[in-house]
Amino acid sequence: MRSLLFALVTLVCAIPLHADNALQNGDFTDGSNHWEGDGKTPDEYAQDNPSAASDPLTSKGIIIELKPNSWSRISQDFNGAQGTHYALHITYKVSPGTTLSNRADDYTNIASLIRFEGYENYGFLSIEPGHIWIMVKDFEESGGGYQERFAPNLGTTEIQKIDDPGLPMAPSGRKITTVAFPPGNGTFVILSVSITSS
Repeated sequence: MRSLLFALVTLVCAIPLHADNALQNGDFTDGSNHWEGDGKTPDEYAQDNPSAASDPLTSKGIIIELKPNSWSRISQDFNGAQGTHYALHITYKVSPGTTLSNRADDYTNIASLIRFEGYENYGFLSIEPGHIWIMVKDFEESGGGYQERFAPNLGTTEIQKIDDPGLPMAPSGRKITTVAFPPGNGTFVILSVSITSS
């Protein structure tokens, strides 16, 4: 009996404690349900890329095939949780040989380049070449929201993380999160996206 109790305590201690994710299907275990945009499930991706079926890189998550001349994105509407700040966590991998555009025009006025409802108030937003763009938009406030850009490490297939513990957001109301990828060649595999209140 004591060994069973010890095993249960060990298991509980090994499980990390996470706050509730405001997003639905943030680990993509339910395919692309609740997500919109250009992401493909591993099964959908394997239909066009038969060798991907046995590739560990594309065996789970949501797969973004970069487009040579336009941005790609995944997004989800969600309702705010309790709390006045949010934390954003994303894990992803990048396929070998992936390249991102280095043309400044591809990173100028991103709101119009991703052609997505809700970003009209962000006007002439530009970022440096070689970055992915993340937005958490608060529809309760005009122009309110969080935006960030991250430069991925294209030289590894290891899991990479984006962690931002301090997103100032209204505690409730309709919001949308978008992860957008510039023109390029190769694939990004998004393993998880979470937004938790703090």
